[in-house]
Formats: sequence, C-alpha cells, structure tokens
Amino acid sequence: MEKARSMLHYKSVPTEWWAEAVSTAVYLINRSTNTQHTSVTPYELCFKVKPTLEHLRVFGSHGYAHIDKAKRTKLEPKSFRCMFLGYAENVKGYRVFDLDASKVKVTRSVKLDEREVDGIYETLPARNGTVIHVSEDAHDAVTPAPVERQPAVEEPMEGVENDAPDVSMESVEPEQDPAIGRGTTRPHWTRAGTVPCPTDRV
Repeated sequence: MEKARSMLHYKSVPTEWWAEAVSTAVYLINRSTNTQHTSVTPYELCFKVKPTLEHLRVFGSHGYAHIDKAKRTKLEPKSFRCMFLGYAENVKGYRVFDLDASKVKVTRSVKLDEREVDGIYETLPARNGTVIHVSEDAHDAVTPAPVERQPAVEEPMEGVENDAPDVSMESVEPEQDPAIGRGTTRPHWTRAGTVPCPTDRV
C-alpha cells in the first residue's frame, strides 16, 4: 500500500483509482528485486525469464492514446486524451482512462507527459557566470562586494611600461635685444620660434 499511495500522490490522482494503483504497484513489485532476493526478481523466479522494463510508464501521467485505423474513419481523430492507469492482463497493452469519454480502455501506443511534478527530484545545473555577494555595514555605507569570477584564459599583453620619449619645446617667451639697451621689443612669431623685433623708443 505504501507504493500505491505514493503513486497516487505523485501525480495527484484521485483516490477513486486506488484499485488501479494497487494493481500497478503489484505489477512493478513482481519485476523488482527485494531484500530477500537481491539479484533476481519474483517474475524471474516464476517464469525463468528476465522481465523487460522498457515499456514501463509513470502512473497517472496524462497524454494521448492512439486509435487503430479499424476503429476510426479518415476524418476522425487519430488519438484521444487519456490518463495512464496501468498494464493490461493477458494482452500486450496499457490501461488508460479516456478523459473525453470517461471510459477505461486498452491501447498499445501512448504518448505521455512523464515529467516531474512541482520540482520533485529536479536538480538544477550549476550556472556559469559571476556570483556577487553583497554585504551592508551598520552605517549603510557602500562597501565593495567580493566577486567570484571564473578563471579566464590568460593571454599575453603587449608591453605598456616603455618610457615615453622626451619632447623638447622651444622657448616662446620674447627676448630683448641687448644692443638696444632699454628699448622695448615686440615679438614676431614664426614656426621655428620667436624672433624679437626692435622698435624705437617713444
């Protein structure tokens, strides 16, 4: 009953389907090892053949069941919405509940959504990126947050520590001709520098 109850709650199946859950649980137990027989299953002990497990499905999963060509016309749909209930006896097929017709049917081909519900058994892969941890002090001051970065590929960098060449600048201040004495000078600007031009004293 523990397995049947877990199967009902895992996919939120109504308890009215408890008989189908118990039947499916027995089907799975007969094909599983236990503490008494750790290397062989009850099915193998009975039929001397190892059971196949590729056809197993998740109880209570919703999906679509295929309709055989003999049971439909060319204009009718090829499948119907269903809920998986278990495994048929004495025939190869699945027991499903037709959600539109409200009937239990047996089909050999189904497409089911068997994903986890509400994140059960879900594992999140580690995301690649930068993780930033922010901390605040008592005075609400901005403090640098430690940053964890992924190791980057080291690439050689060009030299940037070479000394810059010295640049000599020519003097641009006007000079007084010593031959004129106390006279004033008016600078004349050229591309090569300044050449003082003497003027007469007023």
